[in-house]
Amino acid sequence: ADAFRVVTNLRNKGLVCDMNLVERSMKAQMKQANKANARFALIIGEDEVKESCVMLKDMEKSEQQKVSFDAIIEKLCAEVKG
Repeated sequence: ADAFRVVTNLRNKGLVCDMNLVERSMKAQMKQANKANARFALIIGEDEVKESCVMLKDMEKSEQQKVSFDAIIEKLCAEVKG
């Protein structure tokens, strides 16, 4: 439910995003993100849900950071729109 809410909010802000709906390994999901030329990947696992955050991975820089659900929209909009 949290992932759907984040994706919906991102799309409402005009950002193009996709969500993995098939259970696959993290490696397979990151490979798909690379294949799709995704600039960022959001990782939401059990720990992130407990902490109300996402792991934001910058696919170009191979860096990641935790960002709260409340701040992710603003953070991505700032990164993408520069």
